[in-house]
Amino acid sequence: GDIDVHVVHKGDRKLPLSEPAKGRWEGILNYVMGLGLLALATGVSIAFDSMGLSDANLVVTYLLAIVLVAAWWGRGPAIAASIVSVVLFNFLFTLPYYTLVVQDPQQVYTLGVMLAIALIVSELTSRMREQARIATDRERRTAALYRVSHALANASGRLQLVSVAQEQLGAILGGKVTVFMPEAGLLRPVLTHGVSAMDSPAEMGVVEWVFEHHRVAGRGTDMEETAQALYLPLVGPESTIGVLSWQPDDAAAAVSPAHREFLEVVATQVALSLERDWLSRETQRILTEADAERARSSLLSVVSHDLRTPLAAIAGSASSLVEDTLDARTRKELAGTIYEEADRLARLVDNLLQLTRIESGAMKVRKQWQPLEEVIGSSLRRIEASLKKHDVHFDLAPDLPLVPMDGLLIEQVLVNLVENAAKYSDDYAPIDISSRATPTGVEVAVCDLGPGLTEAECERVFEKYYRGTAGRSGERRGAGMGLAICRAIVTAHGGRIWAESRDGGGACFKFVLPVEGLPPAMEESTAPLEEPNA
Repeated sequence: GDIDVHVVHKGDRKLPLSEPAKGRWEGILNYVMGLGLLALATGVSIAFDSMGLSDANLVVTYLLAIVLVAAWWGRGPAIAASIVSVVLFNFLFTLPYYTLVVQDPQQVYTLGVMLAIALIVSELTSRMREQARIATDRERRTAALYRVSHALANASGRLQLVSVAQEQLGAILGGKVTVFMPEAGLLRPVLTHGVSAMDSPAEMGVVEWVFEHHRVAGRGTDMEETAQALYLPLVGPESTIGVLSWQPDDAAAAVSPAHREFLEVVATQVALSLERDWLSRETQRILTEADAERARSSLLSVVSHDLRTPLAAIAGSASSLVEDTLDARTRKELAGTIYEEADRLARLVDNLLQLTRIESGAMKVRKQWQPLEEVIGSSLRRIEASLKKHDVHFDLAPDLPLVPMDGLLIEQVLVNLVENAAKYSDDYAPIDISSRATPTGVEVAVCDLGPGLTEAECERVFEKYYRGTAGRSGERRGAGMGLAICRAIVTAHGGRIWAESRDGGGACFKFVLPVEGLPPAMEESTAPLEEPNA
């Protein structure tokens, strides 16, 4: 409803769950203090009586003392003070003086009303004091539960959760806190530091009984009350996952209902936290297995199709050449097919090895200051055969700076991007390569006029073994490794790569390489220039 709950922590490390029980001598002292305050009120009343004040002022003085006794020392001393105050008032201030005889009938009524008011006031004040104590105890328990819940929420992993629970409960309650969980068919403490129950077969018997029957047992209960500790089951949503034990430092101390209630709530929180952690780890394991299964299926597809297809073409062409019944033109075409398929096979194997090196962390980036134009030209020469049916258009800014990069790796990025553009473009469709300087580095773009990309594919195309649809009829899909390699290489250079749809159709793949620092100064040559030979 319209209730705001504020939990305020006082800052002390140890929070007692309730006010400590009063000892016998402390209770007697409270009665003595109450009577002492009543004696003070009597002295004030005698002074007021000598000044000629009315009996009403004397009664109010006694009522004030009774309220203070009830507020400071509780119900028992307040009731005693109420009775004693009426006796003193009758003895000192009503006729005949210094006797307990009541001569005037009106005084009987006055004393009766005074006693009733005193008892009512003392009872109400005591109730308020008790409610304040209960509220304080509740605040202590709430603060302690908040501390434990907050610590458990920030922990992960079974060992860390158990360690946090034991540390927090030990700080709040004191004593030894242990969490038992099944391991290899036996209940054993998760953390063995400070555990004593393992040394006693009887105590371990109580632990096993609690785990099997899902009930609280041990110290302070009606089940196995001779045990040294209190044992509570850690009940999860489906089953009991362990046992929480608490052994107070004082072997003779009793386990109060407040301690038991608090431990039951904490045991539920610990069980839910452990269950949540187990479900999180199980979910992660399932997702990892699913990813591994997808990668394995994709890799099998690559091996079964993308490796077998060029091998079949090479074997077929070679067997035809062996027959020695073909003309020179056909033999040349078959030899060209063998060369192209062998080159395609070599690039596929190289991508597999490159991806393996990246995943194993064996790829080393050796940066050197190089002109980007040379790397672009070198990459195009490597795939000249794949670009026979495409025109490559360049738009390179004239003011491109030198770029710190690993030339061989960036060359591999450009080879993969240009081959990808050629594969998903129609024959004789142009491929545009552009570059420009940015405030932080150099941006390179490879664009085509193919079918383009959807918004979802713009990110997915860089996933390992993701294979897009064929760009044109009869074109074979890639193995899904080229763009994943590109992203790994560019990221290793500290850059960024992304894909986007192109206005008018097609797709653009862009990456940025950062330029940090200054290139080394070029030494000017003092030798005279020679005229080049004609």
